[in-house]
Amino acid sequence: MKTQKAVYEVEDAIQKDSEYNGYSNFETWLMSLNLDNDQYLNDRVLSLANSGRGDIYDKAEELKDWIESEFYNDEFGIIKICDTWTNRDFQEIDWSEIIESHIDAEYESEDEEE
Repeated sequence: MKTQKAVYEVEDAIQKDSEYNGYSNFETWLMSLNLDNDQYLNDRVLSLANSGRGDIYDKAEELKDWIESEFYNDEFGIIKICDTWTNRDFQEIDWSEIIESHIDAEYESEDEEE
């Protein structure tokens, strides 16, 4: 009984705190964290976020589609970019928020430097 009460208290605290480390939810923060912690993925997100093509929503959809295609695990039927990922978690991600957080006015891609 005490365990169930503790679970309810944690769920209430999560619902009351609508932001998670600057993101709207844990899932969005976790995806952004995983993208930032890998040089290749981080470069890819920065390049997309700072490209001149499309608006934020187009870029967000492109990022989501790319992540799905790169990290979908056929054997288990889930997207696996980190150890605890599930399709339910994946559906909670605010992709636009990730794109917005990676927009950098001073960003220059390697292509632009040449």
